[in-house]
Amino acid sequence: QIVDLCCGKSITSALAMLRYPGISITAVDRLEHRYLPHFAGATHPSRVRYAQLDVLADDFTENLEGLLEATGQPTALLGMHLCGNLSLHAIHVFERLALVKAIVLAPCCLPGKADVST
Repeated sequence: QIVDLCCGKSITSALAMLRYPGISITAVDRLEHRYLPHFAGATHPSRVRYAQLDVLADDFTENLEGLLEATGQPTALLGMHLCGNLSLHAIHVFERLALVKAIVLAPCCLPGKADVST
């Protein structure tokens, strides 16, 4: 299973699904469902789903854990272009959730060493 963090319009999820036909994908973003109508018409609804979650919310790790436990599958977190603290938060989730076995990050930027929020 792959969790595509901050998926936007889910291009990365679509590419992963095409490349790995047996994989299930949970695309996560804080966008409302109405901005992502293509999920409603997905040709493989059992393989790809959308979860409206905010990666930076205090309850994100707990909510994601509930989604992962429902499937019980080993999971890889995927974060393409996670800006700033989003990548750091993804690492935090990776460290805390037992079902998350791998993490792939390609951040576009990270906070500086002097950033007090890190």
